[in-house]
Amino acid sequence: MMALENFYRGKDLLVSTGTGSGKTECFLWPMISSIVNESKKESWNTRGVRAVILYPMNALVSDQESRLRRMIGDYDDKFYKTFEEISNGKRRPQFGMYTGRTKYSGDKSKAEDNSLANTLESA
Repeated sequence: MMALENFYRGKDLLVSTGTGSGKTECFLWPMISSIVNESKKESWNTRGVRAVILYPMNALVSDQESRLRRMIGDYDDKFYKTFEEISNGKRRPQFGMYTGRTKYSGDKSKAEDNSLANTLESA
């Protein structure tokens, strides 16, 4: 809760605790809250990147992505139902994961496959 409060006060925050103590929520909830608040504004009509989370290792990315999915992708769709109420039915937020395992963005294509193969061969 303090992380969210300090975020809205414009304060910097350093979180350093043990495994499983809630560090992830200290940045995910302020990020989600900011996106929910923006969805009420005209700027939400323009698609674009609202947040970027950087991780030093793919394993961390996979773990954090699954936690984000659990936070906003509950089985009863409670998050999205609430989001649509707050944003007056505007589009839902989207997110993606890009790691060293991500082949390339966009649709699958033979040219992109060949380009990726050439890059991997020269590595």
